[in-house]
Amino acid sequence: MITALDDGEPVPVCLPTSLTTLAGSVELMRQEWARGAEPEAARGRALRGAAESAKAYEEGVGFSGGVVVAQVRTTVTDLLRATGVEYAEAPRLVRRAIGWRGRAARRGPART
Repeated sequence: MITALDDGEPVPVCLPTSLTTLAGSVELMRQEWARGAEPEAARGRALRGAAESAKAYEEGVGFSGGVVVAQVRTTVTDLLRATGVEYAEAPRLVRRAIGWRGRAARRGPART
């Protein structure tokens, strides 16, 4: 994020909010584990952080900001895995949280 700021890129409010939400999920995970509880709330908060970061594309983000968005998604995936979510399920949950529907279907060659 510092590179984005140093380069004068736009930094939508949702981006630092997503980082704060993600940080809160780590603290919540620690608390849930300390109680011996399944870290469900931490997972939910982490996914909210991912969803918040995805808004940056709609609000306008530069190259470095886009890298931060990708890092948030990767970190959330790793956090989900650390809490016991299956390997293949973690990225699916992240994609669902950010509203990713997959690549558009190919419709054949472009017409000119």
